[in-house]
Amino acid sequence: MINKVHHIGISVTDLKESIYFYKSNGFELESEFELESPKSKCAFMTKAGSAGIELFDFSDPNNSGATSIKNHVAYESTNIESDFSKLIEVGFTVSIPITPGNFVKRFAHLIDKSGNTIELVET
Repeated sequence: MINKVHHIGISVTDLKESIYFYKSNGFELESEFELESPKSKCAFMTKAGSAGIELFDFSDPNNSGATSIKNHVAYESTNIESDFSKLIEVGFTVSIPITPGNFVKRFAHLIDKSGNTIELVET
C-alpha cells in the first residue's frame, strides 16, 4: 500500500548552491552521492516532519535516463510488488523496474498517462 510521500526529486544546475539554499531553509544534508548512469552529482536533503528532497545535477540533462528521473514524486510503499502491479494495471509504464537501492531497500520508477514520473520506494 502506498503510505506517504517519501521525497521529491528535482533537477538543479548547481548542486552546491542548491544544498546551501535548502540548508538555509532548515533542511539537513543526509547524503551526497554520484550516479554513473545517468552521470550526475546528487544530494538527499531532509527536514523533520517533511518529505525529503533529492537533488540531481546531471552532466547531460537531456540524456534519456536524466529526463526519466529528473522531476519525480516518490511514495513510500509497504508492498512494492503489489503497488507496482496496480499502477501498471491502470496504465502506468515502467521507466525503471523494481531495483535494489542504496538508500532504500528497493525502488521503481513509473510514468503515468500524463507523462509524470513517480517513484515507489521500499524503506
